[in-house]
Amino acid sequence: MARRQAGTAQTVSGSACAAMVAAVLWLSGCGGGSGESAPDGGSATASETIEVGAEQPAIAGTTLSVPSGAGVSAGSLSVETQPAGERAATAQAAVEAEPAIHMAVVEYALDTIDEGGIHPLYGPVLALGQAEFAGPGIELGPSGTRFAQPVTLTVPLSALGVTDPAGGLPLLRSESGAWEVPATFSVDAAGGTASVEVTHFSLLQWLRNAFVAPQQTVAIYATGAVQATLARLRQDNLQRFAQATYCSGAAPSTDLDGIPSLPDLLDYLGFERGAVRSGQEDALKGWIQAQHTEARAGRGAFNSITLEGLYEHALQLNGGDVFKALVTAHNTLRDNRNLGSVQDMVENYRGDGGDERGARYHFFGMALYSYAYEHFQAKAERLGYAGAQLLIGSTMKPETVATIEEGIVSGDIVSDITEYAVDLQGAKLGRALFSQIEGQTPEALASAFGIDAEQCGSIVFTGVFSGLNFDGSVALSPDEADIQLSGDPEQPTISWNGPPATALAVLDLTDISGPGVNPVQLFCIRAREDAVSGTDIPFASPVAYGNANTTAFAPCSDAPAIAAPLQSGRTYQVSLGTEQASATIVFVLD
Repeated sequence: MARRQAGTAQTVSGSACAAMVAAVLWLSGCGGGSGESAPDGGSATASETIEVGAEQPAIAGTTLSVPSGAGVSAGSLSVETQPAGERAATAQAAVEAEPAIHMAVVEYALDTIDEGGIHPLYGPVLALGQAEFAGPGIELGPSGTRFAQPVTLTVPLSALGVTDPAGGLPLLRSESGAWEVPATFSVDAAGGTASVEVTHFSLLQWLRNAFVAPQQTVAIYATGAVQATLARLRQDNLQRFAQATYCSGAAPSTDLDGIPSLPDLLDYLGFERGAVRSGQEDALKGWIQAQHTEARAGRGAFNSITLEGLYEHALQLNGGDVFKALVTAHNTLRDNRNLGSVQDMVENYRGDGGDERGARYHFFGMALYSYAYEHFQAKAERLGYAGAQLLIGSTMKPETVATIEEGIVSGDIVSDITEYAVDLQGAKLGRALFSQIEGQTPEALASAFGIDAEQCGSIVFTGVFSGLNFDGSVALSPDEADIQLSGDPEQPTISWNGPPATALAVLDLTDISGPGVNPVQLFCIRAREDAVSGTDIPFASPVAYGNANTTAFAPCSDAPAIAAPLQSGRTYQVSLGTEQASATIVFVLD
C-alpha cells in the first residue's frame, strides 16, 4: 500500500508535488495521496479511546483510538515513555547505530515518489542528517500486538516540539526489529496534534525537521526573483579569480586524490560534522588580522580584502593547491564568522545590507563543493558509468546542494534570495576553477584571460637597495640578489636561488636611530627538528610572508603571532640562512 501523509495543513495534489520535485530535485514536504485522515476504504466506526495522564508527563494528553474492528480491547493496551537511557543521544547517532532507520526512509521515499514526499536518492541522507528526535520514544504495548484494523495514536505537538506541518516523520519498529515509516500519518498544526495509524505495537519515535516544501523555490523562480538577484551581483568572478591565481605566483595544481568524498563534504558544509581542513586556516586568519591592525591605526581601509584577494593569499599558503585554498578561505571565514577583526576586513559582497558574514563563507563553501563535484564527475567518466556507481553522491549537483542549503539547512530561500544567489555564484565559480584554472601554467592563464602582469600587485623598491648573496658577492639591484620578493607588496612571496634554508627572518629597520636600538622582528621561521634524529630539516623556496605555521618549518620562539603587512616608505631586511651560507637584502618599499 502506498504510504500517505494525511491531513497536513500544506497538502497539495500528488501530481503537482511530483512536478515540482522534478523541477527542483530536492526534499519535499508535499502531502501524499488524497489527504484523507482515514485508511483507504475505511469508514467511521465506533471506537474506544484511552488517554495518557499525568503519570507520563512527557507525553501527557496522548490518546489511542482503537476501532471496534481492531480485534483488541483498548483496556489491554499501554502507551508509555521510553526510558531515556535506552535511546541514542541524537537522531544521527541512532541512524549510525541502526542503518535500518535510513533504509526505512529510503523505502518511504520510493513508496511516495509519485507524490514527491522525499527524493529517494539524496533525500533520506539529508533528512536524517538534519532531523532531530521529536519528543521521547513511545513504547506501545504489549509489543508484537497486531490489529485487524489500524489504531490511531495522537500526540500533542507540545510533546514533540513539531511546529511545521511538513516537518514531522514517525518511525515504528517492525516485528523483526527493523524500522518502517507508518503508512498514514499527519501533523495538524491548527489542532496542535500529530497522529499516526499503526497495525502493530512496538516502539514509535517521531522526528522533526525532516521535510521542507519546495513550493517557495518554484515560486521565486517563476517570478524571476532569483534571476534578477543574480544579475545584480558581480558578473566577472572567473576573470577576477583567474587573475588572482596568476598573481599569486603559484602554479594551480590540486592534490585531487586528497579531495574528500562528496557525502563527507556535505556533512561538513551542511552540518559541521567531521573535519575538512587545510592546516593553513590560522595563517590566513593572522594575515587578515594583521591588516585589521593597520586599518585601526589609520594605515589601511576596512572591508578592503576582496574575495579573490583572500583566495590569492590562501593559494600562496597552500602552494598552489586550488581546492585547499578554497577550503582555507571557507574555514577561516566560517570559523571566525563572529570575530570582527576578520569579518570587518573582508569586502561586502552581496551589497544589500544583508548577512555578509554568512554569504562570504557560503560562497567559498559552494565553490569548493562544486570544484570537488567536477573532479568526481571527471573521474566517473574515466571509470565508465558502471564504475561511477562507486562514487557515492557524485550525481548531486552543486546547484541542488545550494537549494537544499538555503531551503533546508539555513532556513528558507524566500526570506533571503540574495544568499541563495551568492551560493549559486559560488557553485558556478567552483566548476570554472576546475575546468579552466586547474593545471594551467601562468602563461596559459595570461593568454586565456588577457592578464597583464602589471595588473598584479608588484614589489617596487626605492633607490635604497642592497644585498649580500650566498657566494659573498654584493647585490646593488633586485635583479642581482639571490633573495627575491614577488606578489603582494604587503604580504610578499619570498624565494631564493640556493639550497633549502634553516632560518628566515624579516626585520623592520626604520626606527633604528643609533646604538642600542634594536630592529623590530616582523617574521621569523626556522627548520623543524626531526623527531628521531634531532637534526634540522631545511625548508625549500618559496615561502609566503606571514605563514609561520606549516609542516615545512616552525616559528621562531620569539616571533610575533601575526606578521604585520609591509608598508611603503619603510626600511626592511630579509635574512636567510642555509647550512652552508647566508644571504640578505635591505630595501625601502616605494
